[in-house]
Amino acid sequence: MSTTLQLLLLYVTAWILIGTILGRSKNKRIEASPLVVAVKMEKRFESFDKLRGNKAVGLLLDAGIVSVFVLMFLFYRMLVERIMLLVSGKPAGAAPIVPLIPGLSIDVRTFLYLLPGLGIAVIVHELMHALAARYSGIGVKYAGFLVFLGLLPAAFVEPDEEELRKAPLRSRLRVYSAGVLANVILWILLLAAMKPIVASGYYMYIVGVAPNSFAEKYGLEKNMLVKAVFINGTGPLDVTGFENLMIKIRSKNGGTISNITLIITFELVNNTNITVIKPAAPISSKKEPNYDRIGIYFIAIPRTLISLGLSPFAAYTIFVLILFTQLINIGLAAINAAPLFITDGARVVQDLLAEIMRSEEKAAIVTNIVSLLTLLLIIPNIKI
Repeated sequence: MSTTLQLLLLYVTAWILIGTILGRSKNKRIEASPLVVAVKMEKRFESFDKLRGNKAVGLLLDAGIVSVFVLMFLFYRMLVERIMLLVSGKPAGAAPIVPLIPGLSIDVRTFLYLLPGLGIAVIVHELMHALAARYSGIGVKYAGFLVFLGLLPAAFVEPDEEELRKAPLRSRLRVYSAGVLANVILWILLLAAMKPIVASGYYMYIVGVAPNSFAEKYGLEKNMLVKAVFINGTGPLDVTGFENLMIKIRSKNGGTISNITLIITFELVNNTNITVIKPAAPISSKKEPNYDRIGIYFIAIPRTLISLGLSPFAAYTIFVLILFTQLINIGLAAINAAPLFITDGARVVQDLLAEIMRSEEKAAIVTNIVSLLTLLLIIPNIKI
C-alpha cells in the first residue's frame, strides 16, 4: 500500500471518528454521521425577491427545464452507445463516469486541482435553486454546506417543502431544474473564456527527464519550455502535432519506436535548439526500455498565458483550474439531470408523472423503476 493511500485511510478514519462524535451533539445547526457532517444556516435569500416578476428571469428558468431534458437525452445516449460498443467487442474508449476518490480513481494532486471547481459548481448550483424558489414565491428554510468523508464538499438549499408541494407544476419544475441550469451556464461561460486562452496554441513544458534517457544525454532538462518540435525533418510541430505524429510513427512500427532512429529537434522559447538522437536498438538490446522512449515528461501550457508574463507553473495552474471547473460543471449538470433517485432530474420526472397519472404514489413507483434502470446503465460506464 502506498504512503499516500495510507495517509488517506488514516485521514478518513479520523474523519469518521469526528463525525461520530459530532453526531451526538445537541446543536441543531449541525447534523453529523460517520460519513457526512452538515452545517445549517437560517439563510432565506430574501434579496432574490426583487427579481420576482422579471420576465427575462422567468424565461431563463424555463430554459433550465428544457436543459434538463436535453442533458437527460444526451446522458442516456452516451451510456447506451458505450454499452453497445462493449457488447459488440469494439473499442469503447474511456469510461465516461469516474467517481472522485482521491488515491484510487484520481491522484491526490489532481483532486486538489478539482476541489476549487467542485466548490464553485455546488455553490452556484444551490444558489440558483434558492433564486428559483424565491422567484416562484416559495420560501427557503435553510442553507448550508456539508463535507462527505472530509474530502468532498457540497452545499445545499432547503426550500419550504410544504410551499413547494402546493406550488404550480411549472414553478416546481423551475426550482428542480435551476441547479442544472446554473452549471450549464457556468460551463458555457468557462468554455467561452477558454477559447481565447488556447487560441494561440500550446508550449511544451518539460516537467521531468528520465534518468539515463536519450533526452538527458543530449541536454534536455526539467523546466525547459519548448515552442516547436521537429521529428526527422517534419515540423515545426506544436504539442498536439508532436503527440499525433508520435502515435502514427508507433502504429506504423508495431506499437514501438525501439526499432527506428528518430532525430528530434526541440526549439526552445529562448531561440536555442537541442537535438536528441534516439537510435534504433541494436539486436542485443531490443528489450532495452530506453530505445522505446525519448525520456521526457511534459505538459501543455497555453502560449497566451505565458505571453502575459506568467510563470509556467502559474500558467498551468490557471489553465487546469479553468479546465477542471468547466468539466465539473457539465458533469454535475449531466448527473443531476439524469433521473437517479435523489437527483433534480428524478424530481422533475416524478412531478411530471404525478401530473399525468394523477397519482403521487404511482409516479413515485415509476420514478424509482426509471432510477433503477438508469443505475444499471451507469454501472458498466463507471471506472475506478
